[in-house]
Amino acid sequence: MDEKSRERMHQIAKSLKDLHLVANMEEAMERAKKIVESAEANGKPINELLSGMKEKASEQSKRAGHIENESEKSREEFSEEAHEHHAQAEKDLESAKESKETAKTAEEQLKYDVQVHKLEKGDTKEAVHEVDDIHCAVKDAEFIAKEAKKAQKKK
Repeated sequence: MDEKSRERMHQIAKSLKDLHLVANMEEAMERAKKIVESAEANGKPINELLSGMKEKASEQSKRAGHIENESEKSREEFSEEAHEHHAQAEKDLESAKESKETAKTAEEQLKYDVQVHKLEKGDTKEAVHEVDDIHCAVKDAEFIAKEAKKAQKKK
């Protein structure tokens, strides 16, 4: 390989590296060597090959930009969707808390109603019981008074 070809290889390798078509300079030199050898065999000028490579790199860059834009749109959509799900979960949680409080209040009211019913029912029984107690007390008092009269008559 002559000096001119080596210079072309170096220039191509540098261009490949600048266009990020290769990972490192060693790979760039290998590809540049193939390009120069292919160009010499096909008779194409290096500038034409470089121009084609730049076009491909530009197309890949545009495609990568398009993919990046689509990815960003998808990320935003997923973010919005996640936010909506989170907001709905918050609403559901709040609703569940309110339902729990309502159930607790209803349970307390029911217990109160049962207690009032028992007291109302119990008051009647209690009143009857008190009347019986008073009736017994009256009988006891009558008996004591009667016995006291008997005891007084004997004296």
